[in-house]
Amino acid sequence: PAEVIAHHLHKAGDLDRAVTYWHLAANKAISRSAMREAHTHISQATQVLVTLPPTKERRRLLLDLLIAKITPILAVESYSSPALELLYQQAIPLFEALEDTPNIFPLFYARWAFLLTSGRVTLSLDQGRELIEVARRQALPLMEAVGNRITGVSLVWNGAPSVGTRHLDAALQVYDAQTSDEIGFRFGQDGLAATQVYQAIGLCSLGQLKRGVACAAAALDRVDQLGHALTTAYTHGHIGLLYAALGDSQGLARCIHANERALAQEPIPVSATAGLRGIAALFEGHPQTACELLQRAIDEHRAIGFHLWHALWCAYLASSQLALGCGDKAMTAVEQGLEHVENDTGRWCEAELLRIRVA
Repeated sequence: PAEVIAHHLHKAGDLDRAVTYWHLAANKAISRSAMREAHTHISQATQVLVTLPPTKERRRLLLDLLIAKITPILAVESYSSPALELLYQQAIPLFEALEDTPNIFPLFYARWAFLLTSGRVTLSLDQGRELIEVARRQALPLMEAVGNRITGVSLVWNGAPSVGTRHLDAALQVYDAQTSDEIGFRFGQDGLAATQVYQAIGLCSLGQLKRGVACAAAALDRVDQLGHALTTAYTHGHIGLLYAALGDSQGLARCIHANERALAQEPIPVSATAGLRGIAALFEGHPQTACELLQRAIDEHRAIGFHLWHALWCAYLASSQLALGCGDKAMTAVEQGLEHVENDTGRWCEAELLRIRVA
C-alpha cells in the first residue's frame, strides 16, 4: 500500500517521495470514502512538506494537499469546522503565487460550506456567485455548474426557492453521471446527487410536488449506484427532511435506516440522524421521545458550531412540546428558532415557526 511505502521512504529520509506516496494514499482513501484515513495521510504529508525548503514544485504540491484535505475535513470535523476557514487562508496565497486557476474552485467551495453551515447564509451566497463569475471568465462550464449548485443551495435555505431552483436547473443542464464522475468528490459529495437533493427540496417548496419527488427519487437512485458513504448520508439526511415536510412517514423511515447504515460505514460528526428520529417519533405519537431526540440534535450541532438546521429542529421541537401540552416550552423553542433565522442561518423555516407561534 502507498501509505506503507510512504512510511519507509520517510524513515529513509526520502521526504519528497514520502509526501508523494502519502498524497496517493489519501486520494485512494477518499475514493472509497475512508475519510479519517485520508485525513491522517494528508496531515502526515503536510507536516513533512512544510519543513522542506520551499520551491515552486513543493508549493504546488502543498496547494494540492490542502485542496485534497477539504473533503476529509467536511467528513471528519464538520462543514462548520474553523479548519476550513484556516485552510482557505493558507491556500489562497499559494494559489495567487502559482496562478493555478482551476484549483481555486475547491477553495471557494470549502469557504462556502463553512459560511453556510456556521450561520452566515448571505455571505455564502456571495461566495457562490463569485465562483460562478470566476468560472465564466475562465470558460469552465463544469465549474460554473458547481457555482450554480452552491448558489442554488444558499438561495433555497434563504427562503428564495424560485431563484434557487433556476440556479440548480442550470447546474443540472451540465451535470450528468459522466461529468459528476469527472469531478469526483472534490466538492464534498457527488455533485449530481447533491444538486438533485436541493432541486427536490426547492421544487416541493414551490408546490411542484410531482417534479420534486421525482428529483428526490433520482438522487436516491444515484447514491445507490455510487455506494459512497458520505454522499449516501448527505442525500438520505436531506431527503428525509423533505419526506418529513411532506408528511411521508414511510419515506422518512427508509431514509433514517439508510442514513444509519452509511454512518456505521463511515461515521461523520454532523448528521441528521437524531433530528430525523425525533421527527419520526413525533409522527408516531411519541412527543416526549421526540423532544429528547430533537434537543439532542440541537445540542450536538451547537457544540460543533453547525447552525444550519437549528431553526428546523426548533420548529419540530415546538410542535412536540405543543403535543405534550407545554405551550410555554413550545414558545421558547419558536423564539430560539426565530432568533437563529434573524442571525442569518437561513429563512427556510421562518414561515413554519411563525405558524406555530400563531397556533
